[in-house]
Amino acid sequence: KGYTVGLSPVLAPSGSGWDATHVSHGSVVRNPDGTWDLWYSGGNGRVDQGIGHATSPDGLAWTKDPANPITDLGCPTAVPPTSLGCPGSWNEARNYTPVVLAWPSCPTQLYKMWRTGKSAASGDSSYSIGYATMAPSALTVRNVPAPYATIQAAVDAANPGDTVLIASGTYAESVSVSKTLTLEGTGLPTIQVPGGQYGVTIAEGTTCVTIRGIRFLGDSSPAVQEGGVLIEARDAPVSVVSVDACVFYGLDNGFESRGTLSDIRILSSEFEAIQDWSAIEATTLNMGSGLPYAIDGVQICGNTIKNSSTLPVKLSNYSYGSGSTMRNLTVARNQIYGNTVTGNENWRGGITLRHGADTVTLTGNTVRDNVNMSGIHIAGAGTYDHLTIRSNALFRNTGTDRNPPNPAELSAGIKFRSITGPTTY
Repeated sequence: KGYTVGLSPVLAPSGSGWDATHVSHGSVVRNPDGTWDLWYSGGNGRVDQGIGHATSPDGLAWTKDPANPITDLGCPTAVPPTSLGCPGSWNEARNYTPVVLAWPSCPTQLYKMWRTGKSAASGDSSYSIGYATMAPSALTVRNVPAPYATIQAAVDAANPGDTVLIASGTYAESVSVSKTLTLEGTGLPTIQVPGGQYGVTIAEGTTCVTIRGIRFLGDSSPAVQEGGVLIEARDAPVSVVSVDACVFYGLDNGFESRGTLSDIRILSSEFEAIQDWSAIEATTLNMGSGLPYAIDGVQICGNTIKNSSTLPVKLSNYSYGSGSTMRNLTVARNQIYGNTVTGNENWRGGITLRHGADTVTLTGNTVRDNVNMSGIHIAGAGTYDHLTIRSNALFRNTGTDRNPPNPAELSAGIKFRSITGPTTY
């Protein structure tokens, strides 16, 4: 009930070619710009002879892709006209019934497809379901070290939305990113960070940057200051940044962000031998501008922070006196162990919150066997509203969590100072 039924189909067989007689099993996605994409099964005499793609401005008038059918998803070599899928693969004989979901990605959606296939091998009558991802074809991959000798050269040549694909090896450089971009390593390439610089700096006003599968290496000495990734957002906001499956070793800072930030994610990464400031830090640090900053949405999840001599995780609203705010912070499922604070940090915790925040969730973390810090330390002027601390394992954290050392300020599982507002555990 309530349906308005069209009198004519919106997509019909072509009358000739691969989908001359059959189109079926459509899967439709509406894009953020209002356009539509359709994937469908088709064939000439059967419905299982391939997958077609069509686009539409309104979901009613469709234009079929001249490159149809899609037969080469995941194929390492070109597909001959006699195959419906990758030669010798699970879907060579039949390739159909696509189901596609749009997955949020920068700068446009990433499409994820599941489809049915059948092998052409003699005696094999089984059907299987395969998976593929598809990005907009207009985006380009820039490869390092060939044809681009350095990461920065590839970044400079890239258009917004491109991927810079970095092969295994060591790259002694400091990279600046000021456009929508993905930096992705294959075989965990190493950025050897020059002294006094950061491996990657994301400039003010940038949105949609992903850094995945890269190792950031310092000289393991606090005498030469260097860091892994810096988000600089003091004069213009930065949003939608993901650092995923990276390694940070021997640096003074692992990940640092300061200013007005939103949707920042540090996921499934490893931090070791971080020497001076913090392994992971997000702050509204005021460097004299007097402007209020806002941090809205930080996820620190699934990371390992170990064998370092600084604070593992620090989220600080330093500029609370100027009206700055922090909200929607999640620290979850991190492993924090074997760290000893030796610097001049005052309030010390495996997870440290300072100067107020709204809607904070700390859950599923293990903080153990650390020295001169509490498991979780929440302190400083400011209001903490809607603070949830649940299902964390906090044990064998010893020493004093204050500077200068104070025997009366011993480490604890969870320590609070100057806290107001509702708190749940």
